Amino acid sequence: MEDGDSVSSTEAPAPEEAMPRKKLTLQERLALAASKNSRKDDGKDGRESKEVTGPKDSKDAGLGAETAKDEFSLPADYKTLEHDALLALLEHSAQVVGDLKRTNQQLARKVDDLRRERAPKRSITPVGSDEALRRKLEEKERQIKELLEEGSKLSMKEVNLTQTIKKMKQKELDLEEDLARSERDVGSLQARVAELEAEVSGFKHNERSAKEDRLGYESLQKKFEKMQQERDAAVDELKELKMRRLDVQVATLQKQLETELKNGARLQERLDKTTEEFSLYKEDARNQISQLTYKLERERARYNELSEENAAEIKRLENKMEAFRLLSESVDRTVDTAGVSDASSVSIDLVQAQYTQAQENWKLIESSYLKKISALENDVEVLKQKDFANSRKIKTMQSDLRSRAAEISELLENESAVRAELEATKNQLEITENDLETARKGQDALRKDYEVEKASLEKKIQALEEEKTRLANINKLRIDTQASIQQASQPQTGFYLNEFNSSSSLNYYRTQRSVSLASADNIALGESSTTPRPGAFAGVSSRGQSQSSLFGPTLNHSQSSTMLDTIDDPLAAEEDMFPGSSPNSGYRGQGEPGLSHTTSTEDLETPHSSTIGGMGSSNVKGGSNIQLMGKLSSRIRRLELEIQGLKDEIAELNAQKQEAANEIVQLVRENEQTKEYKEKLAFLEEEHAALTSNYEATLQLLGQKSEQCNELQADVDDLKDLMRSQVQELVSLQEKLAASN
Repeated sequence: MEDGDSVSSTEAPAPEEAMPRKKLTLQERLALAASKNSRKDDGKDGRESKEVTGPKDSKDAGLGAETAKDEFSLPADYKTLEHDALLALLEHSAQVVGDLKRTNQQLARKVDDLRRERAPKRSITPVGSDEALRRKLEEKERQIKELLEEGSKLSMKEVNLTQTIKKMKQKELDLEEDLARSERDVGSLQARVAELEAEVSGFKHNERSAKEDRLGYESLQKKFEKMQQERDAAVDELKELKMRRLDVQVATLQKQLETELKNGARLQERLDKTTEEFSLYKEDARNQISQLTYKLERERARYNELSEENAAEIKRLENKMEAFRLLSESVDRTVDTAGVSDASSVSIDLVQAQYTQAQENWKLIESSYLKKISALENDVEVLKQKDFANSRKIKTMQSDLRSRAAEISELLENESAVRAELEATKNQLEITENDLETARKGQDALRKDYEVEKASLEKKIQALEEEKTRLANINKLRIDTQASIQQASQPQTGFYLNEFNSSSSLNYYRTQRSVSLASADNIALGESSTTPRPGAFAGVSSRGQSQSSLFGPTLNHSQSSTMLDTIDDPLAAEEDMFPGSSPNSGYRGQGEPGLSHTTSTEDLETPHSSTIGGMGSSNVKGGSNIQLMGKLSSRIRRLELEIQGLKDEIAELNAQKQEAANEIVQLVRENEQTKEYKEKLAFLEEEHAALTSNYEATLQLLGQKSEQCNELQADVDDLKDLMRSQVQELVSLQEKLAASN
């Protein structure tokens, strides 16, 4: 765009060069070029140029005035703009490019219109005007090419701006990610600082917490012993309850169940026998009733036949007697009364008297037979009613027997269920006893472990207290000796033990060290840098010897601390089991100088390494003491967890005790239910005995009734024989009378 600006500025006319210089837009440059071409054409073709360029210049001037307001220019500091400003600039540039494209199209259309308008005039104009017009067209084409090139340059700039905006967006995202990452790092560092502060405060309060833990441990031990006594009392009470109730109740229940089984079997046998006897008796009674009814019907038929025969015989005898009477009357008329003898009259009177007597006897016999028949019919009706009542009673007795049999079977099932429950209860009691034994053994083992751990912890706590006092004395001694050395040699390099925690003091001491790496590596475990060695200080002055003599007492302390470290090796082995329980594990993991067991070569290549070496060994011991305190606290926490586990186990044992008590109550209730079942069984046996006695009484009554029926049948047979004999006598008398007549 700068090249285009320079070209357009050179091509501008002289009147506009006199005006103040300013940066022209593309549309203004196009308007100026068009106006210049129109001025050149005015000298040759004034009228046509006036008609063509007049409105065009006015339009271009108006367009230039309009576009001057929307002038677009890329700022020099676009690379440092913000995201929103770049987006606004991109939108503005896109809008300007669109406007330029539209202007270019309009100009192209105008050029085409001009060509079409001037094409017919070329034939009229002379050759010079054609040459001028051709030059003007070539100039226009050149300007159009320049405009197209400028548009392509603008599009390239637009593409570059778009890529720049994308890069800036990506850079902004990267910066945001870096900012978030830095915020996270700051948060983690702050959390680490808070953790370190918490660890420092924990180190400060470690001793007090250890004492409090010890007191809490003793209180927990007392509570545990109290709970152990309560548990032993509960176990003894449970055993007493078991010995007092369960064994006796189980034995009595077994005896009662055996007796009930025997009684049930005996009652079942009796029930079967009585059922069979009742069925047999029922069949016999049914057969007897059918026989008696058959005999009664037969005798009734015979009675009807005999009564008909007797009636016919009586009629015949009456007719015969009537005939005899008529005969006697006729004889009386015909024969003289004087000739009749007294013997015949006497015989006739005798026969008549016998006849009347026989008639009376027959009536008496008939009435007696009728009475006996009615009595027998009444007895038969009564027997039928009794038989019906007995059948109903038998049905009710059968239903009762069925219900009693069902109840007996249900009682037997309940008995088997109770027996199974008793077996299950016995098994559960055995399992509970075994669990109690195992729990008691585990408790004894835990008590032994607890006592051993308690003794070891007390020893370690005592050793720690001694180590603490010893280290305090060592620190006091070293601080005093260091102060004296610093006053004698170099006061500005003095420091205290607690300055090892700050990185600035360590860096300061690193810059002040002068001992070589070989002399620092020769310091053995349990020795300080001031420990005298043969040949190590051959060229040292008297001041160095005095320093070694001042630090001479620290050798024994360092050796004793080394021995303490060897004593505390079991706790160091336990640290591998509980890596996160030690409160200073994370603190040691930072690799800070003066707190780890191995010092780096960078820390050893400084002056005053002898002093710092001594202080470093004390810091190592302090760190080991802190580790030991952390291990003790973790061990105490573990013991608290074990105590909590024992509490849970005791709670479970109490729950099992409650369950056993509930089972005992359930067994007592089942025993009461068994007693109720026994009472019901006794009541049912009494009812069964009453029914059996009623059944036997019914059988006796049926026997009596059968005997009465037999007697009545014998009486009927006797009456039949008597009637037969009387009838025969009557027949014989009639025959005699007939023979006598």
